[in-house]
Amino acid sequence: MFTFGLSSPRISVTIWKNQSEKHESRPKCSIVVQNPGLGILQIAAEALKITIRNGAAAASIFLSAFFLYSLLEYGKILLLAPTLTDLVSDPTILSKNLEAPPEIDEATRRHIRYFLLLGMADWFLSCVIWVMFLVPTIFLSSDAYTGKKVSTKGLLPRIGARWKRPVITSFYMDLISISIPFLFLISIGIFSVVAKGFLLVALIVATLILGVFCYLYVDAVWMLSLVVSVLEDGSCGLKAIDRAGELMRGKRLQGCAIKLLSVVTRGTIYMLAFAMNKKIEGATQMPMLMVTPQTFLICAFKFFVFVMFTVFYHECKKRNEGVGAESEVGLYEPISSVEA
Repeated sequence: MFTFGLSSPRISVTIWKNQSEKHESRPKCSIVVQNPGLGILQIAAEALKITIRNGAAAASIFLSAFFLYSLLEYGKILLLAPTLTDLVSDPTILSKNLEAPPEIDEATRRHIRYFLLLGMADWFLSCVIWVMFLVPTIFLSSDAYTGKKVSTKGLLPRIGARWKRPVITSFYMDLISISIPFLFLISIGIFSVVAKGFLLVALIVATLILGVFCYLYVDAVWMLSLVVSVLEDGSCGLKAIDRAGELMRGKRLQGCAIKLLSVVTRGTIYMLAFAMNKKIEGATQMPMLMVTPQTFLICAFKFFVFVMFTVFYHECKKRNEGVGAESEVGLYEPISSVEA
């Protein structure tokens, strides 16, 4: 048996020669080429291609979410305006309670209840819109990536069958995300007791770097687990999270890099929005003027992130299936036989 190995792309060639036969048989060859997969920029380019190729379906999903988010933002502004006007016009509402903390007058209690109820309603409606935006975007992106026929007609039944899964998965990921800051604070407290001086500073810096990487990794797993919850049967909650972690083996750095890119992009969008708000701060209609462009940019960003992580899911799945196939049948598989 003769074996030749080449690398990048990985190619393995094996030749068997049957010495027991009287006549020479043609050597059997097997060539296996492993695709290294798409890089970060290639994934972003593929996501952009999917969006452009399926413009009508993508536009219908995006514009629906944009319209609903805009209504929600305008509603918040209109509902908050009277209360904020009362607080600004009558500053004694707050000063009275600062002077006499044990007693909160009825007006202040009413404002607090109003803000709490409005915040809860805003959170609930945002979650509903987010789910109605996430699920069809993932289905659309997955169908386009795998070459299936893309259509918005059959999305409603699919949304109705799968919308609960990403909600359950997000609940578990919220619990995991909340635990990370507590672990970080506990670590800092332990280091401050057992170390001093330069060693303490070095440990804190190392913990900060590890914390940033942990945040990016958890967020990447979160997004990938949402895609798993939507696309894979029987996957939600902890099972979807475990599946996402399994798929990311060998691509953890790439997943973190994609998440870092999305964090930087989102930060840039919010910085631009803040700068625009400061520029026209004196305008009476400033909130109304800024809602539309801000909401448009945020919706476009969310849509693109959903598509990118759907492409990333398929890349991870292809790699995972390729590794599994190698472990089962090996790299060498005869594909041809020619007699001499």
